[in-house]
Amino acid sequence: MNFLERIDKVKTILKEKGLDALMVFTPADLYYLSGYYPHMPWYPEDLFRLTPVIIKAEGEPIHVTGIVSTLRVQRIGAIKKIADYNEYTENGIDFIGTLFEKEGLSQARIGFNQKRVVIQTAEDLKARCPGIEWVPAADIIFEIRGVKDEEELRMIHQACEINRAGLAAGKAAVKAGVAEKAVAAAAEHAMRIKGAERFTEETMVLSGERTLQTRERASDKLIEEGDCVIMDMGAIYEGYCSDMATTTFAGTPPPEIKEMFNAAHQLHRDTVDFVRVGMKAGEVDAFARERCERMGIIQNAHLPHMVGHGMGLEFHEIPRIMPGSEDILQPNMVFTIEPSIRVPGIGAIRLEEVYRLTDTGVVKA
Repeated sequence: MNFLERIDKVKTILKEKGLDALMVFTPADLYYLSGYYPHMPWYPEDLFRLTPVIIKAEGEPIHVTGIVSTLRVQRIGAIKKIADYNEYTENGIDFIGTLFEKEGLSQARIGFNQKRVVIQTAEDLKARCPGIEWVPAADIIFEIRGVKDEEELRMIHQACEINRAGLAAGKAAVKAGVAEKAVAAAAEHAMRIKGAERFTEETMVLSGERTLQTRERASDKLIEEGDCVIMDMGAIYEGYCSDMATTTFAGTPPPEIKEMFNAAHQLHRDTVDFVRVGMKAGEVDAFARERCERMGIIQNAHLPHMVGHGMGLEFHEIPRIMPGSEDILQPNMVFTIEPSIRVPGIGAIRLEEVYRLTDTGVVKA
C-alpha cells in the first residue's frame, strides 16, 4: 500500500485548512498512515501507550513510539523519522510536548481526532503545550479512508471470505439442544482456521425470543426445535474488517417467522438493486424503510437500526447508511446492506452482506 501517497493527501488537506500538523492516535489511523498496526489493546483503551503519528504540513512525518516497539516500527513502518521513549518510565505528554518544541510546533495549529481522544489526554496536552491551538479535525482521515484502493479491496475480500466460512460453520452447528455459545465457538474456530487474526465484534448467536435483542452476545441458552437463529459476526484480516449476518432455523419455523424471512430477503434484494453512485447514503436508508412499510409485511414490523455502514479498518466507517446521512456514495466504497426486520412479540430476521460499489451498482466484496 502506498502510505506516503496517503500522507501527501493529508498534507494537502492540512494546507487547505490552515493547519500546521495533524496528530493521530488510534490503531486504525496509525496503520492507515504507516503500515504499523499495534498489538491490542492500545490507546485509547490503554492510556499510557501514547504513541501518535504526527503529520506536518511541511516536512517529514514523525512516528512516536515506545521503545519496546521501536524495532518493529523501524522494520515495517513507512514513516522513517521515529521518536521513541520509555513509556514505562517517561511521561508521554511531556515527551510529546518537548518534541513539538524541537520541531517548531510549540505555537502551531494542530488538528486531532476529537471524537477518539481521551478527555484526560486532551486536557494534559493543552496544559503542557499552552501555545498550541488544538483544532478538531476528526474527518480528515475518516473521509480519505472512505474510498478503498485495490490493496484494501483485496484484504476486505479476504476478510469477507473468512467471514463466510464462519457463517457456514455456524449454520452447520445449529441444532435443537445446542447452546448458542457452542454455535459461536464453531463459527469463530472456522474463521481462525481460515485466517482471521481477530474478530470485528463479539460473535452474536441469538435464538428464539432473544432474536429481538438487537445487540447481544451468545449465551448458554439451548436452541429449541423450531427456533429462529440469528448469527452476526465479523473477521479481521491484515487489519481490515468484515461484518455479516444471517438467519437460519432449527427445524421448521412458525409460519409468521417464515413469512418474515421471505420478506426480509426481498427487502434486502430490493435495497441492493436501488443503490447507485452519487446517491446520498440517507436516500438508501429512506428507500429501505419506505419499502418495508409498502410491503405490509406484518403489523408493527420495522427496521431497528441503520440500513448499512461502511467497512474498512474499523467496524463502522463512511458511508453511514442511516436516516439523514449526507455521505455521498462513491465507487470503491465498501459497506454493508442490512435492512433487518423486527416484530415485537414475534421475532426478528437479520440478513447482512458486505458490498463494493461500482459504476453500475454493487457487487459482493
